Amino acid sequence: MNLAYRELKKADEYLKEYVKGLEEMMYMTSQDVRRPVANIIGLTNIINDFINSPAQLKKPIKYLKQSAVELDLFLNELTAFIGNLEKKGKSQ
Repeated sequence: MNLAYRELKKADEYLKEYVKGLEEMMYMTSQDVRRPVANIIGLTNIINDFINSPAQLKKPIKYLKQSAVELDLFLNELTAFIGNLEKKGKSQ
C-alpha cells in the first residue's frame, strides 16, 4: 500500500512539473517569440505603405512579411496546442 502511494505521489509531482513546463513554454511562445514577429509584420506594413520604395525593395519586403505571417500563424497554432495539452493535464 505504501509503495502504491509513493508511486502515485511521484506521478502527481511529475504531472505538476510537466504542466509547469507547458505553462512556461506557452508564455515563451506567446510573449518572447510572437512580439518580435508582430513587430516585423508591422514594420513591413509601415515600409510598404509610407515609403515610396523602389520595386526592387518591395519584393523582398513582401517575402519578409509573408515569412513573418507564416511564423505568426504557426505560433498561434502552437500556443493553442500547448493550451489544449495543459487543459488535458490539469483535468486528469
